[in-house]
Amino acid sequence: MSKTGDKVVLIKITNVKGNATPAVVRALADIKKVGGGELHFEKGEYHFYKEGTEKGFFAVSNNSACDKYMVFPLLVMENVVIDGHGSLFVFHELVFPFMVSGSKNVTLRNFTVDIGMSPLVNFKLHGISDEGFYMDIDRKESPFYVENGSINFKRESGVWYGRKHLLSLHAIGRHQVQYLATGKNEVNPANLPAPHMKCDVSETDTGIYVKYQSDTPYKCKFGEEMLSAIIDGGRNVDVICLDNSEEIDISCVTVARGIGMGIIGQLSKNIRIDSFSTDTSYHGNGHQTLTADALHFVNCDGVLEIKNCKISDTMDDAVNVHGMYTVLTGVEEDHVCAKIMHREQYFFNPYREGDMLTVIDNVTLEEVAGFTVKACGFAPESGTELLIHGEFNFGKEKVKEGFLIENPSRMPDLHMHHNDFCNFPHNRISGAGKIVVENNHFKNCHAALLSLDLARYWYESGRIKHLIYRNNVLDNCDITKRGAFIMIGVDGIPDDKAPKIHQRIEITNNRFINISGTAVRAGGVQEMILEDNVFDSEGEDLIRVL
Repeated sequence: MSKTGDKVVLIKITNVKGNATPAVVRALADIKKVGGGELHFEKGEYHFYKEGTEKGFFAVSNNSACDKYMVFPLLVMENVVIDGHGSLFVFHELVFPFMVSGSKNVTLRNFTVDIGMSPLVNFKLHGISDEGFYMDIDRKESPFYVENGSINFKRESGVWYGRKHLLSLHAIGRHQVQYLATGKNEVNPANLPAPHMKCDVSETDTGIYVKYQSDTPYKCKFGEEMLSAIIDGGRNVDVICLDNSEEIDISCVTVARGIGMGIIGQLSKNIRIDSFSTDTSYHGNGHQTLTADALHFVNCDGVLEIKNCKISDTMDDAVNVHGMYTVLTGVEEDHVCAKIMHREQYFFNPYREGDMLTVIDNVTLEEVAGFTVKACGFAPESGTELLIHGEFNFGKEKVKEGFLIENPSRMPDLHMHHNDFCNFPHNRISGAGKIVVENNHFKNCHAALLSLDLARYWYESGRIKHLIYRNNVLDNCDITKRGAFIMIGVDGIPDDKAPKIHQRIEITNNRFINISGTAVRAGGVQEMILEDNVFDSEGEDLIRVL
């Protein structure tokens, strides 16, 4: 709490008609001038537009590095409270709602987030043949036109035609994804996490006809069903970003409908999240609340607490906690050169002075060297090549180009408890901090716990030091019937051949409901403890620990 003399700096915003963005930006600038304070809203409905936002370039991990048009720019601030008092905040024109960067002691509480238009278009797929298929679209809800074999949508922010005419199609109930590349589209499959089909589209009375191009690598993998596509925001916008900040409290925040992630935290310390929720009732049960992860944290440290959250109907994971690998490209006398490999990490610098890095053999995944960071920055005019100054603590003679660099010193102690998650893909949780997941209820997902070291494609690090998973209820948490309720291992390596990179895993006193296959599948673990769990079925493959 900031004070001027004995007086608390307090600013109130009351029933702003039209665009409330300028009032917020001015109020935060005034609070910043005096070193902190509180911004309160009289309970009501507030709309925020691009005019009056503060513009800045930010490299948000697992998102796009680009200019953000911020409504709540909490940049290099301390001792700030934003209290919505139950208000509804509606964000328009692809603005970035909350950016907390370089700040300390920030509280966000008591508001609901919505956006002006749904970020999704719904399609009814039918008439599938060897030549193509039909997709019916509600023109009133999602106005569009076809040009040069591609579909274009009319949005608040202008005409949308996809990232290089590329649509990500989702079968929501199964969380199945396939890309639709339309018109003249040069797709690099290496940049896509799912297969794609190359097509031309033409208008019909009820929507579009999709015809395969002769060189399409795949044809439609869906059946005659309802599909959704994300057409707003991509990975440019999220609801709340925490960047290089510390002592953050977020409580009683609800997302009715949002673009991107609910909360993305990076290089931030001591984060407490209480009663963050998604709510489908605002726009009808069954709609998707977020187009990406609800809660996502990269290279954070200190304590990360997630409690009393109720999250459902997200198009990506409910919770994702991990680190980041870079690839070593050279060793000099006083520095090493490294490269960022995934496009959603470009311009994101994961290293700070004092970080203790580990160099890992990219084939065996053996830890071969240690390195202490003194300074780190990008090579000139590069968003992918890092120069990491410092010194080796051990193992310099073993280091080779192509080895992986991990930052285990920046992984939080996670306490995740008393949450209720439903209709989501996974909880991806890993890292070198102490992880405790207890007294939660998880229902209808691909995996209630997915702890993998993703050294391929995503370059997400996640060696587990100590994970305690207890007193949780897991209900129908393998909806594809191809995995398990809990999966622990090493991405791309069979469990029976996985190197033992995870140290201690305790899975105790959990209840597994509606099992049709495997409950627990694990590989690459040095010490696995499975005790006093209750299963509602029996079978030889119920637990597979290799």
